[in-house]
Amino acid sequence: MSDHSPIEWTDATWNIVTGCTLVSDGCRHCYAARLAASRLKNHPSRKGLARLNASGEAKFTGEVRFNEQWLDQPLRWKRPRRIFVCAHGDLFHEAVPDAWIDRVFAVMALSPHHTFQVLTKRAARMRDYFTGNGAYLRVLGDGVVDELARAGISWNGNGLDRHSQAIAGATRWPLPNVWMGVSAEDQRRADERVPDLLATPAAVRFVSAEPLFGPIDFTNVGSATDVSARLGINALTGDVGRPGLTMGAGVWPPLDWIIVGGESGPGARPMHPDWVRRIRDDCAQAARSAEGATGVEYQAARSAEGATGVEYQAARSAEGATGVEYQAARSAGGATGVEYQAARSAEGATGVEYQAARSAEGATGVEYQAARSAGGTTGAKQNGVAFHFKQWGAWAPFEADDVAAEQLESDELEGRIDGWFDQAMRCVGKTAAGRTLDGVEHNGFPHIETRATP
Repeated sequence: MSDHSPIEWTDATWNIVTGCTLVSDGCRHCYAARLAASRLKNHPSRKGLARLNASGEAKFTGEVRFNEQWLDQPLRWKRPRRIFVCAHGDLFHEAVPDAWIDRVFAVMALSPHHTFQVLTKRAARMRDYFTGNGAYLRVLGDGVVDELARAGISWNGNGLDRHSQAIAGATRWPLPNVWMGVSAEDQRRADERVPDLLATPAAVRFVSAEPLFGPIDFTNVGSATDVSARLGINALTGDVGRPGLTMGAGVWPPLDWIIVGGESGPGARPMHPDWVRRIRDDCAQAARSAEGATGVEYQAARSAEGATGVEYQAARSAEGATGVEYQAARSAGGATGVEYQAARSAEGATGVEYQAARSAEGATGVEYQAARSAGGTTGAKQNGVAFHFKQWGAWAPFEADDVAAEQLESDELEGRIDGWFDQAMRCVGKTAAGRTLDGVEHNGFPHIETRATP
């Protein structure tokens, strides 16, 4: 348990189930197994769950453990939190019985003030749990009352306390405060897992592409290697078809959120920047609403070298750009003086407003802040698929011209340089690598309005 998590997209972790099994390449250097085999090896919640193999790599044994002592913790946290469920395990692991899952969901139903983030690599088991075995009746029937009794919290039945209100209101399924997600490290795993996620009833659906080991085209998942052989799903829009040919619009609910990150720790492998850019750009494109991008989209950049790599994406409203629009132009000198014009909407910029960057006398690169929307959201995605770039991992992109020759030679000898023919990567460690992509931090979160479920 941790009430303060260093993970960028959550606030706390709830390790109600610990232990797991390697299921795909993204598990090879699992940080949870490494902790369970080292620093936490004698902790009651981890003891015996992982061990070091002959090559010194930490691997889970396959045993899973239900940590009942932590089950009621969310009921006792009064301040609302985003809570990552089973950060050191998988709630839908094949060895986890449905009865454990029922109890976890009962506690989540009783904690409507929190947002729970459930991430799994067992997407088919997750889908089956929600669609085929009566979980709704078990969880929202006796489950919620039983968990309150086990926690020693009485239900007064008059609706005056938070838990009584939760029981009285526990009639919605899927739970509106639970986000369901899958991990996918490459196209193969996205093809396997994302369709099951889209078929799972959920308030919010998300993908963690971390660690990312190859390009993923989220606009065409689930198709055969030969995309002409069968239909794929555009997971960003819910459309079904082939590239360039939509044969069914909005057949599936789209994804709400994609997190991208690289691998860190011993044995970490590099992540090509273009894989990340592709996902970022696809998310931005999908953010245009069916009405013609009435939800204004933007991507802003800060650059230390004079706004090199600054990207803008502007959106016109359905009424013909009466909402917010702007134009960006690079100067003939290499974009050292990027200019843009921001226009307020006809209604007085009650939607999204932009603040202009510093003047040429004070701005290193271009800076601006996307102002609050009419609802008070700072930097929020209004529609579409939110994009969150978590971090590079241990490897960061670099240009050889930026590194002294003697340092390059030393790094090459020590194996700290790797990459591809078109992109060199340097192993500098997670902290030094940072989390900016083309000079921008991407901290997108999903729109909180619940989508319709199939």
